[in-house]
Amino acid sequence: MSTITLDHLKQNLDESLDRTCIEHEPLIIQREGKDSLLVMRAADFGIHKDDPGMAETLFLLSDPQNAGELLKSIQSAREGRLVYPDPAIFEDV
Repeated sequence: MSTITLDHLKQNLDESLDRTCIEHEPLIIQREGKDSLLVMRAADFGIHKDDPGMAETLFLLSDPQNAGELLKSIQSAREGRLVYPDPAIFEDV
């Protein structure tokens, strides 16, 4: 993730935004005496319904109970404890 100043962004706006889109990497903009801002591609955030991206992740993690279950599942997978569903379940999908 790159960090630039607001002055640098003003002087290199098109280039900075193009790089953010091409690299799919958010850009932090530091402002003197004010809060920093984050710029990222809308598609990477998950604005589109076909690709929920980060927006869906943030929604799922916003509920502490759900977040705990997801983290337990990730830990189980890292430990090699995986559950493979019966393929017959998906035959009609």
